[in-house]
Amino acid sequence: MLLFIRSMNYFKAGKLVAVHGLKGELVLKHELGKKSSLKDVKAIFIEDRKNSFLPWFIESAKAKSGNEILLKLESVNTREAAAKLSQKEIWLTEEDFKRLSAKAAPATKPEETKAASAGSKAAPAESGSQGRYFVQVGAFVEAHNAEALSKQLRAEKFPVTISRVSRGGHASAPAPAPAAAKPEAGGQNQLFITGSTPDAVNAALKGKGTAQPVKGGLVVNPPYDLETAMSLSSSLKKEGFKVVIRRAKAAPAAAAPSGGTGGTTFHVVRVGGYPDRAKAQQVRSELETKGHPGFLTQGAAR
Repeated sequence: MLLFIRSMNYFKAGKLVAVHGLKGELVLKHELGKKSSLKDVKAIFIEDRKNSFLPWFIESAKAKSGNEILLKLESVNTREAAAKLSQKEIWLTEEDFKRLSAKAAPATKPEETKAASAGSKAAPAESGSQGRYFVQVGAFVEAHNAEALSKQLRAEKFPVTISRVSRGGHASAPAPAPAAAKPEAGGQNQLFITGSTPDAVNAALKGKGTAQPVKGGLVVNPPYDLETAMSLSSSLKKEGFKVVIRRAKAAPAAAAPSGGTGGTTFHVVRVGGYPDRAKAQQVRSELETKGHPGFLTQGAAR
C-alpha cells in the first residue's frame, strides 16, 4: 500500500492455512526459515487488490512449530471471521521480513516481492513553498483557531499556509496557494471506530480529521494514506479507542455551488512545502518535539 509516497516493498512471508479454536485464532505457515513468533511485528498485510495492501494488526502471536505460528488478529474474534481469512497469503514489510528471516532462508523470488508506490518519482527539488510535501498540523472550523496556531508556528520559524477546504463539497484555493499537484496517492484508508462519540474522537484527533456517525460506529474523514492511517490508529488505540482501518468507499459526486463551497469549511494549517518526503519527515519530527504532532500530505490541501 505501497500506498506510501516513498516506495516500499512487501515480502510474501507465508499463508494463513487454518482456523484454530473458536475465538478467531489462525495458523500461519511461514517462510522465514526459522522458528518465529513475529516479535515486534505490529501488523501483517493482506493484498486487497493488485499492489494494494491492507494491514491487519496483531493481537497476539506465538510459535506453534518450526514453521507455524498461532496468530490472533485484532477484530477477528470468531471462528467465522477467521475463516474468511483462511488460505490468504500474508506479507510483511521489507524491514520486518529481513529482520525475522534466517540468514540461511531461501531468497524470496522476484515475483514474491511486491512494491506499491505513488506511481511516479519525486519532483525535482524546489525551494520554499513551491515544494509538494507538507506537514498538516491542524484543521479548524473556526478561522481564528487556525490563525492562532499559524502565528505560533511562524514565531518558531516554520513556513505556514492556511487553506480553506470544504469537506462534503470541494476545496477552494489555499492562501497562499502552493503549486498545483496531484493529491497524495493511497489516500483510500478510513478509520472506523466503535464504542465512542464524535466529540471524544475529534478531541483525540486534534484537528487531524473529523469523526462522523455512520451505521455501527464512526468514520474519520478525510481518508488517509496507509502510513498515516496506521499512525493515527495506533495513537487512538493508546487512548482506549477501538479502531479498525478499512478501505474507504468512494462517495458519489455531489454538485457544489461555484466558488468551492458546500459542506463544512475547515481551515487547514500546514507547514511547508518541501521538495522531498525526507525533508518533510524531518520537519514533522521537529514539530512533534515542539508539541505540534502532524502527518505528511502531498499536493493540495484536502
